[in-house]
Amino acid sequence: MAFRVEWTEEANSNLIQVITWIQKSRRPMTAKKIYKEIRKRCRLLADFPYRGRTIPELHSRGMDQHRELIYSRWRIFYRIDAQRVLILAVLDSSREAESFLTDLGLIE
Repeated sequence: MAFRVEWTEEANSNLIQVITWIQKSRRPMTAKKIYKEIRKRCRLLADFPYRGRTIPELHSRGMDQHRELIYSRWRIFYRIDAQRVLILAVLDSSREAESFLTDLGLIE
């Protein structure tokens, strides 16, 4: 049974910020490729929701329904609920994750 994949407003905003940054610092074709690949990997979660690993910063707190995909230097955080995969955020892996997860309200 396929899961529904949905994006939060935060995750969409994160992805747009990533793509904008790449367009400004590299080439538009690179940005387009990365955008397509991130979206494709997230779409595949409909059939393989447990494909990503548990988020280490949350796993230690027993929050195993939160997972992540890693593509290049970006971490794609998502949560599995019943028959839905909710994309929560796209984070540059050079950024400190705990404060980001706090901002998302996932940890205190």
